[in-house]
Amino acid sequence: MNIKAKLVRASCGFLLLFFAARAGAQDVKVDCTQNSTCTLTPAGGIPWSNGNLTWVFKPLNPRVSVYIFIHNLNPTSAHTSQTIQVFQSPFSQDLAPSLSNSSSSWTQDTVTQNANAGASCNNVNPKVENSPGASGLGTCYVTTMFAAQVAIRISGASSASGSPDNFELAVVQETGVPGGQTPGSSNTASPAPPVPDCKIQVTMTAAGRSAAFDNRTTGCISWGIYYFANNASSISLELDNAGDNNGSPGSWTIFHSMSALTNTSYTDQNTQFYSPWVSINLNSIAGAGATVTIIAIGYRQSLPVTVFPINAGPGTPGYDFEAVTIFATTQFAVGDGTPNSQMALGAPSNNMNVNGAALMVGPLIFNGTSWDRMRGSGGATAVNPVQPSTLKNAQTTSAANTAQTSSTAGSAGQRVYLYSLAVQASASATCSVTVKDGVAGTVIWSSDASFVTVGVRTITWPVPLTSSTGNGMDVVVSACGSAVTSTLAVQESQW
Repeated sequence: MNIKAKLVRASCGFLLLFFAARAGAQDVKVDCTQNSTCTLTPAGGIPWSNGNLTWVFKPLNPRVSVYIFIHNLNPTSAHTSQTIQVFQSPFSQDLAPSLSNSSSSWTQDTVTQNANAGASCNNVNPKVENSPGASGLGTCYVTTMFAAQVAIRISGASSASGSPDNFELAVVQETGVPGGQTPGSSNTASPAPPVPDCKIQVTMTAAGRSAAFDNRTTGCISWGIYYFANNASSISLELDNAGDNNGSPGSWTIFHSMSALTNTSYTDQNTQFYSPWVSINLNSIAGAGATVTIIAIGYRQSLPVTVFPINAGPGTPGYDFEAVTIFATTQFAVGDGTPNSQMALGAPSNNMNVNGAALMVGPLIFNGTSWDRMRGSGGATAVNPVQPSTLKNAQTTSAANTAQTSSTAGSAGQRVYLYSLAVQASASATCSVTVKDGVAGTVIWSSDASFVTVGVRTITWPVPLTSSTGNGMDVVVSACGSAVTSTLAVQESQW
């Protein structure tokens, strides 16, 4: 059999696949994981009258935006009756095998159409060669970030006069968020967001708690939670944290500085805080057939947050910025948008009121109430970091062969932060150190049995070891043996 015959037979097989899918109301599955460009229809396209189908594919990676191209092969008639919809699912094909038969596992995305007349996915001019412009190729795009599967559905397509009355469908996948497709805008994709170091994802229909995430050694300190709900008349959910209780979670409390989320459609929340254990808790959900998919992601380091341009008109105090970028706990920078814009960000005596100039303040440190800059008022002299108030630093020495406890009592609405400790024994010894969340509370850190020695042993936590809100903290050194004393020094704050 010659090559041409083989190609004809392959194309016929592809067409039979489409017609069979249409007849059986099944979604057409396409492999788009190998290349950024992916053609969803066979060579020569398919008839518009048979084009009301759903194509399902796994994207190149979970961080792509999808550009959709629909090529009208009809040289006589435009096609304007069709509607393009895009859906995404966080589930694999095993859990969400099709959009048609497992629609509760999919959520619809917003499709942005090409603004040029006759060149959008929903309005495609006839095919015209040798005349560049809106000449038969329609485009649109959609941001499908964090998708495990993408589905493109065409509905309302119908036949028109002209031959061949076919169309081709293709996609191009680009990592990041597209800038747009309207004249004068940038089509450059934004940098891909960093892959989370920690992740919890659940879909729930009733109140309950996710499996506990063990963050003891992963050490994620920047956390965010987001969700989308369907058919919910009321909802309450939260991200929770717990101390360590001998390798298991202690008591669960709502995550530091967060609150319960109650939007019945979707929302998000984030914070920066370390906890040994993390979980998602769905307090309640109501509504016939109500479901919610909740995702919590965490990172080991503080992440930069970009706030896009705020333009309220030239000279508007506090608003006419070109861009604002906040580097969490590191620096705060503001770039000026116009020559005479006002940027009042603080009292003039602190050198924070700027007229027509760029401003940078940093680095910053939390003083127990607010973030302070670590520079002098002139911005030229740096000062050393300051331990936040109220200080709870202490040093104690035990009696011989006696355990000792450095104890900080709890205070309503406050936490105890342990930055470092130093410990030593008066002679050769076998003794350990334990840190507890609360006075005589849950163990959140412990050393090995022979941690304490004659030489000074120190531990510094880059992210302070922290008690639950309202709890105190105990640092315990076990008895070190006959005639041996221990000396313990702790660096703590409470606020």
